[in-house]
Amino acid sequence: MEKVKSAAKTLDPVQAESDPQANLLLQTLYEQAETFPAAAMMRAFQHVESHLDILLEKNAAGDQSTLPEAARKSKGVLRTRYLQLWAKTNGLLPKNAWTTFEELRTLRNRVVHEREGLVSVQMAQDYIAVASELMVNLSQSLGAAEPVQSDHPEE
Repeated sequence: MEKVKSAAKTLDPVQAESDPQANLLLQTLYEQAETFPAAAMMRAFQHVESHLDILLEKNAAGDQSTLPEAARKSKGVLRTRYLQLWAKTNGLLPKNAWTTFEELRTLRNRVVHEREGLVSVQMAQDYIAVASELMVNLSQSLGAAEPVQSDHPEE
């Protein structure tokens, strides 16, 4: 978690999120962290990834010729990863945002594959705070995205 916090400190200062839907999502994630911290972390990353996907698709929608052929022909998760790497390579994603995203992704993967009980409530809350800050930072870097809708009904 320290690597995630450290990466987040390099993000540009952001304005507080004023979107009521985003605030409700945050509140829901913090509440979920109280009882299911690992699930709250995984869900927070899912929202970061969705948010980034929307922003990258909007940026890639213009001149498709700048996209690598593999990204133009791919679909789903593979296309998402190609777009992320394309954005990093072409400077669309600030290095600090990319580093924070990768640290969040790495920690999420560890949580998914580790035993239950590894994640404390505080760790989940810290993760959610960094994920939220990254989403706002990405919006400011890449342009506003549509609000991220949850595919999952509230527990």
